[in-house]
Amino acid sequence: MKKLLILAALAALCTPAVRAQQTPAAPLRVIFDTDMGNDVDDPLALDMLYKAVDRGEIILLGILSSKDTEFSPRYIDMMNTWYGYPEIPVGRVRDGVVLKRDDYARAVCESGLFPRSRRDRDYGDPVTLYRRLLAESPDSSVVVVSVGFSTNLGRLLESRGDKYSPLDGIELVKRKVKFCSVMGGSFGDKPRAEYNIVNDIPNAKRLFALCPVPVAVVSLELGKTVNYPGASIETDFAWAGKHPMVEGYKAYRKMPYDRPTWDMMSVLYVLRPEMFGVSEPGIICVDDQGYTYFTPTPRGKHTVLTLTPGQQDAVLRFFVRELSSKPAKYR
Repeated sequence: MKKLLILAALAALCTPAVRAQQTPAAPLRVIFDTDMGNDVDDPLALDMLYKAVDRGEIILLGILSSKDTEFSPRYIDMMNTWYGYPEIPVGRVRDGVVLKRDDYARAVCESGLFPRSRRDRDYGDPVTLYRRLLAESPDSSVVVVSVGFSTNLGRLLESRGDKYSPLDGIELVKRKVKFCSVMGGSFGDKPRAEYNIVNDIPNAKRLFALCPVPVAVVSLELGKTVNYPGASIETDFAWAGKHPMVEGYKAYRKMPYDRPTWDMMSVLYVLRPEMFGVSEPGIICVDDQGYTYFTPTPRGKHTVLTLTPGQQDAVLRFFVRELSSKPAKYR
């Protein structure tokens, strides 16, 4: 009996140490930079971020639009509100890329189905918002997920010190950002001037030339290896009633259709990096026509993500399971 009591006392003494070892890591702080309203993978990627917030994996600091239209930030605002995060700040680019065509963001905004929490004048300047959010964050604590045009990031890198930080943009990013997860570029056997790059070539050049932290890239080719099934959109969301992500997907093209998962992969790499392969380090350059070139070098800060066929299957299963699940709160 005495021996048992001694063992129990030793176990009690060890318990705090065990608990300390099991303390979860602090959640990643994430800024999402999106051309919401162009392709429909953006709202699906944002859905994944909200659910990561629900689980305590990340803190979503802000969502910045790189598409110069009033409907992009409005749609983001509606998503914030529906998922129960109306307090997340939204940035709207000015004098950015203007694409003169209707999109799903406009269709959903004009449907009258979903409320928003902010007025148009509340959508701040993305560079100012970047600088404030970074300045307020601990060093090396922020991950930037950029899945649209490089307008906001390019302008951030060229920014000067302000009331939030005396550091210029490059030094502020170097101090506060852990890495960037970027959708952009084409590196296949028949490369193309990829959409996100070619629509703002000057800022894409700035991003890859000036960014002082590692940049992990989802290429045009990689996103096409995993297609989200339109059948899931049609059948897996009956629990939601009206859902802004689902309504956006339905408005984008005639249903049912499957769609590549470029932007979702950029988010997934932040949440589950072990699901990907990674190239050797190198340097990505952008030419005047928007073509991208990867040159391997040990001193490079850029990597291109890869997936084996088996990894592609696992990623698709993750996407369908994650997106069709209920968020912690919704309206």
